[in-house]
Amino acid sequence: MSLVTAAQKMCATRKYIAAAKIFTVVSALLVVREYARAAQSDRRVRVDSQTFTNQVTDSRRFDLSTWARELLRDVGPKANSDGIRVGLRYMQAEDKPFWMTVPYKIPLAAHDINEHVWDAGSFYVDTEAECARKIMSTFCNPAVLVLDVGANSGYFSLLAAASGCRAFAFEPVKDHVYFIELSAALNGFRDRLQVFNKIVSNTKNVIFNGWNAASSDMSFVANAEEHNKEKAGLAQSSMKQASADDAVAIDEVVKEDVLYMKVDVEGFEPSVFASAQNLIKDYTVRYILFEMTYYLYKWTDADYLMILESLDGYGYRLYHIEANHPIKNPQQTLPRGGSRLKAWFDKLKATCDTHATHFCQANIFAVHAQATWPV
Repeated sequence: MSLVTAAQKMCATRKYIAAAKIFTVVSALLVVREYARAAQSDRRVRVDSQTFTNQVTDSRRFDLSTWARELLRDVGPKANSDGIRVGLRYMQAEDKPFWMTVPYKIPLAAHDINEHVWDAGSFYVDTEAECARKIMSTFCNPAVLVLDVGANSGYFSLLAAASGCRAFAFEPVKDHVYFIELSAALNGFRDRLQVFNKIVSNTKNVIFNGWNAASSDMSFVANAEEHNKEKAGLAQSSMKQASADDAVAIDEVVKEDVLYMKVDVEGFEPSVFASAQNLIKDYTVRYILFEMTYYLYKWTDADYLMILESLDGYGYRLYHIEANHPIKNPQQTLPRGGSRLKAWFDKLKATCDTHATHFCQANIFAVHAQATWPV
């Protein structure tokens, strides 16, 4: 059986691209080409094979050979005995569907999120995706910018690009950047989706273990190790000093209004917001979605309370996504004013059983005073 025939049979039956370490770079290219043909008979996947092949293999647009070589070099040692699996998923539930490549059954950070994308063809939190989808489908155009901080494999960046926006994806894990870049190439989004392989921070003195970022507070680092192993599923969890070039502030690269900013960086959100002070003060960020890891072996609620109070001071309406669906209950916002916000946060803290868990999180959706909601 020829390599091409074997690749076609594999893709038609298993619905993934397998790039085991024994594959040569040329083999990886053939697998991608054959997948485009095999996928046409799969009821779960639709593809224009000619467009797919042209976009991926045109060296002026994307060097697939280099991509495959670097992926095998960097991700290969982390793969299990089955090799590297690259899931290619058509996100057909979106208003403007797009292709998304995800690391499938590879022990990378947040592998459960990517496997949900592969299995369901949707983001793993419906409310977050629904809010973003409505905003982007209504307001996106080539002059509008979306920020995706903690992009993982790029769902929100790709959604923005598919909707017609420009997108900046900030993702410090190079292994995930590979998949964002390939997804951008497959969809023809490379002219509107820019990837920053950096940690977003207000300081250059950052340490990072592939999941948690922190300053040089070593007490936090030591406590975060087990959290990293359990939630991220990483093989290597030791914190390492990042170089100054590995960190970037939002204010360094964004000097314009922003439609939507998503921030999900596992406890490092306060540093992200500190790096975006000028953006929020001098420009309009109409919608913000961010995660609060307000307990990670110790209480960090004071930092997040400062964020809430700051946004409240700028006139943002704040929604606790887990408690009130912003689309279904647009009037049920968080209380206004510092003392009332603190009382609300104290009630939220009371729901966190620190004896049973080592982290507690909540998601906040913020709507600028000049923004329309619901759309």
